[in-house]
Amino acid sequence: MLQSWLATICSAAALASAVAAGDAYDAQAQAIVDGFSAEQLLGQMTQLTLSTVMNDTTRELNETAVRSFAQQHVGSYLNTYWDKPVNGSYGYNASEFRSIIQRIQEISMEENGGHPIIYGIDSVHGANYVDGSVLMPQQINSGASFNPDLVYEVARITARDTEAAGISWVFGPILDISQNTLWSRTFETFGEDPYLASVMGAALVRGLQSYNQTAACIKHFIGYSKTPTGHDRDNVNMPDFDLLNYFLPPFKAAFEAGALTTMENYISLNGDPVIASSRILNDLLRSDLGFNGLLLSDWNEIYNLHDFHRVSATREEAVGTSLKQTSIDMSMVATDTDFIEYGLNMLKENPNQEARLRESAKRIIKLKLQLGLYDNPVPGKDYRVRIPHGSLG
Repeated sequence: MLQSWLATICSAAALASAVAAGDAYDAQAQAIVDGFSAEQLLGQMTQLTLSTVMNDTTRELNETAVRSFAQQHVGSYLNTYWDKPVNGSYGYNASEFRSIIQRIQEISMEENGGHPIIYGIDSVHGANYVDGSVLMPQQINSGASFNPDLVYEVARITARDTEAAGISWVFGPILDISQNTLWSRTFETFGEDPYLASVMGAALVRGLQSYNQTAACIKHFIGYSKTPTGHDRDNVNMPDFDLLNYFLPPFKAAFEAGALTTMENYISLNGDPVIASSRILNDLLRSDLGFNGLLLSDWNEIYNLHDFHRVSATREEAVGTSLKQTSIDMSMVATDTDFIEYGLNMLKENPNQEARLRESAKRIIKLKLQLGLYDNPVPGKDYRVRIPHGSLG
């Protein structure tokens, strides 16, 4: 009883401290964003894949491209240069990753008023894109352990090895509920039990964020896995009862565990693409769940309102639709900066939307402050020696 009481007191104290720190970051972020132009707002909201700034035939950084994007105020990068092997290797070890991200940060902060980028990656079973890191089981195997303490350790080591590469944003855990074993991503889930996914997902979030330099990005909000055919992108028909009682609990638990960010998904829910759904991304996420962290699109998904869902006549219209109808904060574009131009055109026709964009930029800057990126843009230096090849280079 005493132990339980002390744990409650300690948890309350930690929560009070976190709230106070959050308020301070909130004020700092607001002060920074108040000075942003419209171009800076939309630049911060843009995320590009690493291949946009890499030489096509070598593993060298194209610094001219980085500088050009920095001058457009691009706020984030993701991914690894894995689409073709170079010298027999697809990936980078921690030191190689750090070297690339260090230079991206140096150029970006030099050209963009001292504002760092935030780098994200899919470390979903260990730091699986960092050569020499500790590979972990897929989530379906972790779920089968029924051991949240073990899953916490899996996440803690994943965060350590990801930070060793200089990366502070992990696109995980996956909190989709398995509904159709034909779906190609079933192995990424914790299975079919919402309670198990809730407990394990919360443990993963706490482990990933235990170093206070890594942000978890829980995904894919929401209903993504209820595919009727097994195809990855389907229209999903679902009553609210199922949505709220079966698919929502893992996300709710992860938010309560302190998840700093979340990612939406590729589906249409009852005919309404999630990426344009005010009901899902405003009412459910922001109002009902009270989530005030960063909301990221999935790959190319805003453009997919035109390219895939066919509900927008052009990509420019798609950008306007998503920005006006939802609270999306960052677009994983991920291969160009047209999003910025399209957003500016939307603002010309809808100047009242500027406050909404400032709110998104504020969430982005607040996250960067929370992770200490303004003071230490490439975290995890001390963790390199924990993984093979980590001290080389």
